[in-house]
Amino acid sequence: MKKIAIIGGGASGLAAAIEALRLSKKRNIPVSVTIYEKLPRICKKILVTGNGRCNLCNADIKTEHYRGDKSLISAVIDSGFSDTLSFFNSLGLLLKQESGRVYPKSGNASSAADALRFMALSLGCKVFSDTEINKIEKRENGFLLNDKYAADAVILAGGGAAAPYCGTDGNGYTLLRSLEHRVTEVRPALVPVKCEDLFFKSLKGIRADAIATLFCNSEKLYEEMGEVQFTEYGLSGIPILNMSGLIDMDEKLKYRITLDLCPDMDYNSLKEFLETAFSRGKPTAADVLTGIIPKRLGEVLLKRIDISPLETPNNITSDAIAKITNIIKCFDASVIATTGFKNAQVTAGGLSAEEIELSTLCSKHIDGLYICGELLDAYGICGGYNLHFAWTSGRIAGYSAALKVTE
Repeated sequence: MKKIAIIGGGASGLAAAIEALRLSKKRNIPVSVTIYEKLPRICKKILVTGNGRCNLCNADIKTEHYRGDKSLISAVIDSGFSDTLSFFNSLGLLLKQESGRVYPKSGNASSAADALRFMALSLGCKVFSDTEINKIEKRENGFLLNDKYAADAVILAGGGAAAPYCGTDGNGYTLLRSLEHRVTEVRPALVPVKCEDLFFKSLKGIRADAIATLFCNSEKLYEEMGEVQFTEYGLSGIPILNMSGLIDMDEKLKYRITLDLCPDMDYNSLKEFLETAFSRGKPTAADVLTGIIPKRLGEVLLKRIDISPLETPNNITSDAIAKITNIIKCFDASVIATTGFKNAQVTAGGLSAEEIELSTLCSKHIDGLYICGELLDAYGICGGYNLHFAWTSGRIAGYSAALKVTE
């Protein structure tokens, strides 16, 4: 019986196992599929996605929602394996949509993890947990893993370097390099950022709707409107997470983020509003700003332009109101760094299209070696795009591996 080894029991690994075993049964050719997982149990990262709700995919899957190797991204998401909803329905999992985002109907990530696990096991998949694969040797008749486990085909599905507590510590890139594959530079993505400002500690916990814009050496890189979260070290929230993967901490590059904290009004309308508001006799300047932004945030903005939050509104001049308008429309924060792989949801960078056959995700260098999931040079913005890519690329790799060993 032919053997397929899958390294990694996460999203793409389980999808690969299911697709491989389904094809084996369809062709009536028995295949042994084994998942090797370094953690005590599989599916750990799935359980924490979407704040424990598991955003499985998005109704609006387009290449523009992804970054990385565009030819690779297009080949995966436009493949015949892109129907994630049908895939999960076939596992007996009911789904629901919220503004295009797709979740298990139960609202629990464990429902998705159980559906994947139960289907893989029912099809005959074997799982070796607490088993880290740190050596893959290509032999004439297949592969040998850790000088111990033989396989006719290998699927690398070990994830990237983000959230190492879930087992994704970058070991997959090490294995790829050991097999003479070129891996592009990797960095954390969908991760909060650290900013240089003495006032951020006092802003911890504040949320505000804003237009967030990322600049690099004065060049505008990205802009998005949404809820921004202030932390003791800097900024978070979906707009910040979505821009974070573009930050390359080369010392020659200087990044900054600006926030328009009143996106529904243009500069002149806001200035006119403030001129009226400051004439209405509220106790302090900070009190005036509570009609627009949270009070603590207003206090910080005033301090940054050298106006006391306790200043009497009648003492605020027209020039001062112009300064207040400016900082509300353009709160500026210099980026020091991201908070790293420990706090990242995904990894930017990885294996590019130059290294693999796009239709099968098989290595161009080693026949019988397939790569899927976060190890590939592709990641999506928030909204279920990354899990969609994981399921889809895993299914392509699993199907392709099974097709090869059952020829």
